[in-house]
Amino acid sequence: MRISFDRRDLSGPLARTVDSVSRQDNWPPLPSACPVGPCFYQDISVDIPLEFQKIVRMLYYLWMFHALMLLLNILGGLGVFVAFGDGSTFGLAILYFFIFTPFSYICWFRPIYKAFRNDSSFNFMVFFFVFSFQLIVSVINAIGVPSMGTW
Repeated sequence: MRISFDRRDLSGPLARTVDSVSRQDNWPPLPSACPVGPCFYQDISVDIPLEFQKIVRMLYYLWMFHALMLLLNILGGLGVFVAFGDGSTFGLAILYFFIFTPFSYICWFRPIYKAFRNDSSFNFMVFFFVFSFQLIVSVINAIGVPSMGTW
């Protein structure tokens, strides 16, 4: 007789108990001294099927790259502010960073993570809709429309 301890083999209330005990929120990784704790559980190697882990990791790296670019945008806006005294670019860069970084995680990375984890077509649809909107906004910002905070 073979006993399987795989979480996916469990069903019913026992599965919920195992998940609630072993799946404590771990993202974003915050120091223990921080008064706010992690908000999400994320473990690509556990949650995502093996054949999709590389895709989900690449999307996670893409999200981190997006956040880094928004941070570099703040530095560029600071440079414009120091050199030319134009604070609107700097202010919009800060606003974009604090709005688009968490919203991009919640609105497009989490849906694609859940879509690959649960094979959910609704989450795939949410991802493609939000990601395409963000891509359009990023292209418009890269083109440099003057009223959008470019110099």
